[in-house]
Amino acid sequence: LGNTGGAPTVLLLDRHARDPARWGRRSSGTPLQQGSMMQFLAFAIMWSSPATRINYSLLPSGSMPTTANGPCSMNRVRVASGPRCSAPLPEASSPLSGLEAVAPTEAGDERAALKTQLLLMAAACNRGFGATRADRERIAAVFGALEALSPTADATSGIEGGAFSSSAPPLAGVWRLVYTTANDVLSLDASPIAGVGAVYQEIVPPDGVTNIIDLYPRPATLLPVGMLTSALRLRVMTRAAARSGTRVGLTFYAAKAEPRALLGIDVSVLPPLGGPIPRLPGGIGTDPATSTSPSFFDVLYVDEELLLIRQNSPGGVFAAVRVDAAELEASPL
Repeated sequence: LGNTGGAPTVLLLDRHARDPARWGRRSSGTPLQQGSMMQFLAFAIMWSSPATRINYSLLPSGSMPTTANGPCSMNRVRVASGPRCSAPLPEASSPLSGLEAVAPTEAGDERAALKTQLLLMAAACNRGFGATRADRERIAAVFGALEALSPTADATSGIEGGAFSSSAPPLAGVWRLVYTTANDVLSLDASPIAGVGAVYQEIVPPDGVTNIIDLYPRPATLLPVGMLTSALRLRVMTRAAARSGTRVGLTFYAAKAEPRALLGIDVSVLPPLGGPIPRLPGGIGTDPATSTSPSFFDVLYVDEELLLIRQNSPGGVFAAVRVDAAELEASPL
């Protein structure tokens, strides 16, 4: 420990610091040579203010503490009344342990960091189709953190029965699935015949919600991309009504299968197969706004880029990113 400008200074020692014979030498006014650094142990000791605390961060080889203004000096970490340069990691017991290098200081920065983590983890576990229990626990922790930071107070505004808003409805648009734990979607990938391609949810206020799933033949994965492409699109249409500021009730009324391509030939001109979904006896499920219908989802988080929802039955969460509507019309060929 040294003292520079009245504030304590912490030197970064190399990984052999336990051996006195290999300690870095420092002459008067000369920083510790950074060429001897291989792996750093930074102690941020903040004692000049009641708001400060002790953080211990084990830095991997070749890395250094980072702030919003860029990397800190490799030679020293200066700590004054507030932490100017530190890289605290989450507690080991936290489900987010190891995911964040620097804790964001503003809600917007924290949301951006959490969304980046979510997308990276979702991609690593193939949208949830290959997720382990540990994957689900880590992603669930990110879901919870984002839910607490949702910037949209009335997510169902613009939906039938929801609050009126002069701005665009938050849910309106085309959303592409990036992660789910819902068995009704994950089970589709268990088919030995067809694999699951892109999955969308198209929300058209005031009451249109359509679930779209693209399927492809599994043997196509053995061929070069674009060769003898075959594709089938499933659509499930529902009517929506807001039950609260975050809950959307659904009534399923039609389903159809649309041929899109067959062995490299565009077959979208063929008529779709399917039709209306039979209604259940009585009033259950016929009115999306009724509290007796089990078909609904809760909006956990929504902004201009990301939508997180939890469906009631058969359960599960979904994460989707907003895409251009033209993506739905693009040919698979």
